[in-house]
Amino acid sequence: IDSNDDRVRLGVTELLVMMINNGHLAPADFEEPVYLTAIEFLEDLIIDIPTIFTNLAVVLAELVKIDVVELPKLRAQCERAPWFGESKGPAVKLFEALTARLKAIGATSDA
Repeated sequence: IDSNDDRVRLGVTELLVMMINNGHLAPADFEEPVYLTAIEFLEDLIIDIPTIFTNLAVVLAELVKIDVVELPKLRAQCERAPWFGESKGPAVKLFEALTARLKAIGATSDA
């Protein structure tokens, strides 16, 4: 979500949470877009969206908080990303941003 306004990301997150709570989305629905697609292309997204780590952290932290996105699974996917062997930088930056966001919203993190 490329926007300079966290309210937009939080609005999207609220919609996702509402859909989860109403049974329209399940944790499995996030596997392809989060664990596979977003992580796989994270290194490329940095070029177009320099704030990608902060942007993702705003959304992911709320999903981690309600146990929809699992940090160990996210970490494992980062380790399987094509860029991981060359540079762990994207994974480190993502987890730093996510940890900071989880602390900011009062959620705990085992990242």
